Amino acid sequence: MKLSESNTMTNLATAFANECQEGAKYQFLREKAESEGYDNIGKICQDHATNEMTHARIFYDYITNDGKDCVPNIDISAGYPFKGGTLIQTLKLMSGDELNQATVIYPNFAQIAKDEGFTEIGEKFELERSHYLTLEQLYAKLEKDCLFSSEKAIQWKCMECGHEDTKKQPWQVCPVCRAKQGDIGIPLQF
Repeated sequence: MKLSESNTMTNLATAFANECQEGAKYQFLREKAESEGYDNIGKICQDHATNEMTHARIFYDYITNDGKDCVPNIDISAGYPFKGGTLIQTLKLMSGDELNQATVIYPNFAQIAKDEGFTEIGEKFELERSHYLTLEQLYAKLEKDCLFSSEKAIQWKCMECGHEDTKKQPWQVCPVCRAKQGDIGIPLQF
């Protein structure tokens, strides 16, 4: 079967569109986090936005045969959620979207690709991991108001100058570069 005549091609186009939209949503979430003084969460969101665009590029390259082919149009029909709210609400909603993508949508796309003989593409869909755990942990920490606290001493790192210290709570202002607490790396456990 030719890729251009397969359901896999449509799924690649759907995944490409989804990853582009996710990249944009992470940029919007970054802006929201930074406007609320959470530059550290903003940096995580920017990393996720970059990841999503890299994923989009992978799917785009399959569609265009690494840029060698021109594909005039691929009709796709898919639902794309548009969810807003507070930073905490948006983190929770986006984590649910990521979980659905990783456990339902992409596994389905992977199976279709394999069934159609596109094993490599199927494997790419299977490897498409979500950002679910990171978003869920950020949500839980913000909801419990414990983003900058830990029950045991842990390592905190200033994302501006790299200063590190091990304690239950980080400093309000970095003692080295005076970056505010929102520039402190958030330890996440998976």
